[in-house]
Amino acid sequence: MARPCPSSPQPEPEPAICPTAANPPRLTRPRRAPFFIAVILTILTLHTLGRTAAFCSPVRADSYAYGCIAYRVARGEPMYSPTLGDLKPPLVYYLYAVAYLFLPAGRHAMIPVDTAVALAGYWAFYRHARHTFTPAVSAILTVVMTATINAFLALDFATEGFGLSETFMILPAVLAAKSYLAATTRDQPRARTWLSCGWWLGLAFAVKQTAAALALAMVAHALLTRFGPNSMRRESKLNLSALLAGLLLAWAPWVILLAAQGDLTRAANALGPHAATMLTRQTALPSQLSDILPAALPLLWLAFASLWFIERLLRCSPRTHTPKSTSAGFDPKTAASAPTAPLHVPTFLLLWLACEILLLAFLPLRAFHYYALPAIPLVLLSGFFFQHLAQSQAALPRPRARAVACVAAALSMVVLLDTFNRITPMAIARARSYNRQADDAYFNQLVSRKTLWLGLSHVPRAKR
Repeated sequence: MARPCPSSPQPEPEPAICPTAANPPRLTRPRRAPFFIAVILTILTLHTLGRTAAFCSPVRADSYAYGCIAYRVARGEPMYSPTLGDLKPPLVYYLYAVAYLFLPAGRHAMIPVDTAVALAGYWAFYRHARHTFTPAVSAILTVVMTATINAFLALDFATEGFGLSETFMILPAVLAAKSYLAATTRDQPRARTWLSCGWWLGLAFAVKQTAAALALAMVAHALLTRFGPNSMRRESKLNLSALLAGLLLAWAPWVILLAAQGDLTRAANALGPHAATMLTRQTALPSQLSDILPAALPLLWLAFASLWFIERLLRCSPRTHTPKSTSAGFDPKTAASAPTAPLHVPTFLLLWLACEILLLAFLPLRAFHYYALPAIPLVLLSGFFFQHLAQSQAALPRPRARAVACVAAALSMVVLLDTFNRITPMAIARARSYNRQADDAYFNQLVSRKTLWLGLSHVPRAKR
């Protein structure tokens, strides 16, 4: 008689983890490697199309002035001297000047710097999104941000959208916001986190004065949350001193350099009073809905996220709270004790977006490249739509959850396709009509001008 085989011990089933703010639910996880490879290729494609359309634009304006000023700085002419300068801070010009130390004259030397800074900005945006969302959601948001910003730069009609300060603002602005949220969502934030926040905020100011919108958002958010559990009242004087030290540390090299040149007073007047006279000349606010068409997709997601937020408040209020209120995966008690409070991040992003929109009312020209920075908090806010989508999927059977994800992806692609269809033929047509010899000739003509002060004596805008 055969002996029965001893049954192997069965592994105990893993306990189900309820999706909460501490354990956020995930979208139906794609295969990691193919998904992120597709995301990277999409980002590179969108960046190439947008930069090609901007570089080959028929308008000859700001990028030529940036390149010519940087070329003369690389040849030893002091920045903010009587014959050379701008109403903007010097960081962008010195970064381009490094390229001109090794590359010949012409705008083509600006391409490696612009590309490297932009790709670093995309990576910083992804890391910032990971502060709140899952890797898959963060990757999707990075694609949308790349498409939105490059569309605004390519469609700009006031100037060519290549090599501008807005591209250089992405990296320091995103990392400053990331450091600020990291410092204000910890029970015991370290001084080095505030130092990092001040450093990146200082670099943003070294790129352009429009970093004031982000600084204003930080101040407003700190004042609004000073009575909260992660409030500013818990910050010691050491942490606040570290923030100011970071700002000063970022600006110290430029102050020392300008003082050594003897141009510190002229630079202070240019960056302060003279730059202030540019405000309120016109307004950069859009005059029609088609002006913000590249932001249609994040605006659509933000509308759905707002509806979800209102519904969640009604469902989880004390009068309507029932055991069913946690069926979608939201536990108010767990969310309140999570490392990031439910309203802390969206409140800051809303304030940031509001400050950027307020700044648009005072900028001197209605141009699409001014909409690049407001797109950053807008796209991050729209990510809460995907967070709600993930929470909804957690309560659905797998086939239905996949169907919901496919429908959301299809609708998003339909909206995004219009932007893609506008950039692609524009980039192809402009690349075909681009004349390298004429481009270099205009650059050489402009760089030989005796005085080149962008903002005080405007560079003439010419058509090819």
